[in-house]
Amino acid sequence: MMIWFRYLLYTFRATTHHGVHSPFIFSLITHCFYNRAWRSRTFFPYSEKKYKQLTLLFKAQINSWLAAHKLDYQLEILEFNNQIKPITATLKSQNRPRIVCYTHLHKHRKKWEGYLKNNPGILIDFYFWGCQIERDIQVNQIFYLKIL
Repeated sequence: MMIWFRYLLYTFRATTHHGVHSPFIFSLITHCFYNRAWRSRTFFPYSEKKYKQLTLLFKAQINSWLAAHKLDYQLEILEFNNQIKPITATLKSQNRPRIVCYTHLHKHRKKWEGYLKNNPGILIDFYFWGCQIERDIQVNQIFYLKIL
């Protein structure tokens, strides 16, 4: 029951795709999450089994966007927990840009909020998931988005 309340509070701070002014991020979220395919298959993840199903769909949507735009980004999905270390040094040492998506953020909101404040890059908070994207041509920014 508490997760519903916390999510409700999050929705007051979060925005939709209309509040995003970065063309790169706007393209990502409109292709992946503000379309009929995502809306018809999503639901509130009230159990771990449903959450895993939705996480697979989340990953598939991002892979679809990467393929459709012919972007050579490496996509990683990691579970966010207390052992997560900042990845910016690793990101910069790679020849290929990465998008790192974190799962289970709803279980570690305080830790995630600290991570958002202390790590550069493009950070997208979807409440249940989060993404960190390293792009040299874009300033560091944090986006709070409603996708459910």
